[in-house]
Amino acid sequence: MNSNRRDFIKKGALLAMAGVVNSSLVKSISTVGETIDKEESQQPGGAFSLPTLPYSYDALEPYIDKMTMEIHHDKHHKAYVDNLNK
Repeated sequence: MNSNRRDFIKKGALLAMAGVVNSSLVKSISTVGETIDKEESQQPGGAFSLPTLPYSYDALEPYIDKMTMEIHHDKHHKAYVDNLNK
């Protein structure tokens, strides 16, 4: 019985945390989507460019740290754009 109650409490806490994270990320993502829609991601010569982030790298802390955002945007996302241009 105790393990069932413990599991229930753990799962409830995780769901509550997911709701908090989800609501704040949805707000951030919706503003990013509006900004990206306004910007043109394709340059006149047909080459694609890496869009700049419309917010600072540490804007999503404590959920996503600054270093993770820098690596994801400046390394991973840039590699995708570079490969698209090839």
